[in-house]
Amino acid sequence: MGVVRHSSKLYTPNSPIARLVVGSVADPFVNKVRLLSFERGTCLDDKVTTHAVIIVDTDGFITSWNDGAVQLFGHQASSAIGARVDIIIPENLRDAHWVGFHRAMANPEIKDMAADLPVLCSDGRIREFAGRLLALSDGMQTAIGAIAIYRADGSTGVRPFSTGDST
Repeated sequence: MGVVRHSSKLYTPNSPIARLVVGSVADPFVNKVRLLSFERGTCLDDKVTTHAVIIVDTDGFITSWNDGAVQLFGHQASSAIGARVDIIIPENLRDAHWVGFHRAMANPEIKDMAADLPVLCSDGRIREFAGRLLALSDGMQTAIGAIAIYRADGSTGVRPFSTGDST
């Protein structure tokens, strides 16, 4: 069964942090998020394969990487899980990313953060994908990580980090 890495700590699969019920989420990208099950090695219902879904802990280490992320970005789950999220952040945007990430982890408010976001893919190319970023927190507003959801087709119309490459 193994262990789950979260905030530089290791948890057994049945620990409360390793099993987090999120419930039903109405979202244009995902119909339902049912159970984050690190025990199974996936974060979502197996039906969500058309979207890249990535979950990171409060230190920015990837804890979940679905099949959609493999298809869109090219990194295999076996190499992505446990790596820092820097593997998909273009180098010129990393400083700004970490400033925003640490701010979100310090104050995990729910905000609508949908935009066309540049992603560094495994082939070295930077591509833009419609994406949504959300800080995850518990009932006491303590950050437990973040989730990013991307889709290959469509555009949000918001391009804060335009790369000029949308392929």
